[in-house]
Amino acid sequence: MTIPALRRALLRCALAAAACALLPEEPAAQRDTTVAAGARYRAGALRNLVVGEGYRALWTQPVRVQVLNPDTFAGGLTVLQESGGLSTEGLRLQGRDGRVYQFRSVDKNVEPSLPEDLRGTLPHAVVQDMVSAKHPAAALVVPPLLEAVGVLHAVPRLFVMPDHPFLGEHRAEFRGRLGQLEVRPTAGDEGPRFAGAADVEGSEDLLEKLEESPNDRADARAFLTARLMDVLVGDWDRHLDQWRWAGFDRGGVRVWLPIPRDRDNALVRQTGLVAAVGRQVVPMITTFGPRYGNLFGLVVHGSVLDRRILAGVERPAWDSTAAFIRARLTDRVIDDAVRRLPPEYHAVDGERIAGWLRARRDLLPQAAREYYALLATEVDVRATDAAETAEVERHADGSVEVRLRAGGGGAPYFRRRFVPGETREVRVFLHGGDDRAEATGEGPARIRVRVLGGGGDDVLAGGRGTVLYDDRGDNRF
Repeated sequence: MTIPALRRALLRCALAAAACALLPEEPAAQRDTTVAAGARYRAGALRNLVVGEGYRALWTQPVRVQVLNPDTFAGGLTVLQESGGLSTEGLRLQGRDGRVYQFRSVDKNVEPSLPEDLRGTLPHAVVQDMVSAKHPAAALVVPPLLEAVGVLHAVPRLFVMPDHPFLGEHRAEFRGRLGQLEVRPTAGDEGPRFAGAADVEGSEDLLEKLEESPNDRADARAFLTARLMDVLVGDWDRHLDQWRWAGFDRGGVRVWLPIPRDRDNALVRQTGLVAAVGRQVVPMITTFGPRYGNLFGLVVHGSVLDRRILAGVERPAWDSTAAFIRARLTDRVIDDAVRRLPPEYHAVDGERIAGWLRARRDLLPQAAREYYALLATEVDVRATDAAETAEVERHADGSVEVRLRAGGGGAPYFRRRFVPGETREVRVFLHGGDDRAEATGEGPARIRVRVLGGGGDDVLAGGRGTVLYDDRGDNRF
């Protein structure tokens, strides 16, 4: 598929996702209330100096928010289970419309993430206060930006959880809580098909499918677009559980498109003395602003998926994708996205956030090149458990082309040319199956290639600068 065709397809998918992921409209008479997201983060000059000012002005700013009506929303809601991560507290809800919804607390509770001997201590208080570095409504700004560049997404809204019997055993914990409510991407037994996908999976299940067969493939260009958007909005926390994947059947192959979620750490501003010291050993302590700062800290938490899915994407694709995002995110798109903030928040900080997003958009091509360089030095190329052929071909200019084919022939499903000066080493993992690896070409061995056989009976034919490993199965070298 050509890049323009891919972009058109992505935009169609994003529109379909937006159509199915919008929350139901509530009746006009729905009750609302005024709340502050985190009054406990009000601080004086000394605390701001030590822990950082972050977004304290927003956490302590009262906002007018709708109260969720569980009797009418989505035809009526029931609680499925408590959910959340190390600091986010949430509920998974079932609507009578057949969809599953996720309610996630805006304020965080860091206690479960701390060792027991630190709970209730001064360090506990400091870490809890650092929640003020998060933007309490960042999740509302990101979806319009993703829609503009064709990335699948859900659309959250702010609600206050009512004091209502439907909460059952969770009533004391969640009544009066401010949170984000959004559709949980599902397919099949869990609910309607998200964006018309044949299936929806989590990241760990996706990785298993990618290893089992070449008939399951992640859409690397779509994932690259999503990851560059993570960089743009300063979201450093993109581990495996921050993604779901929508599968679409295309010509006998199931292609998986990313659905990024949980935007608690977009726009995060970790400032103050504690962050400045911690940043020396924890690169993920980042600060959103007009420049990107430490790009490694922004992307390292997502390295498992990056190294698996982006291994086949060459430098020109990174450049063209960054240029595409830059062109799609016009000033108007950015301004409209920031206006999704509650009016009270926009009045305090909206113009500054929009200005920083515009500056980061303009610098995105340079950031993409730095990001590419981080991943290109050492690259892992992974085959599957099916029988496959891996071809390593050296060229006179020192470059190396790696191709993977299903079975013994047909067009390669993986193909990339690695260039000296960008790449130092390529590791080809054959995994299971009876595979064949062939290293050819008389070009200079400026890039080391390691081929690692899997559990099948493999045939490995080496060449200059290529090292072969296999200690399982009945192999021939």
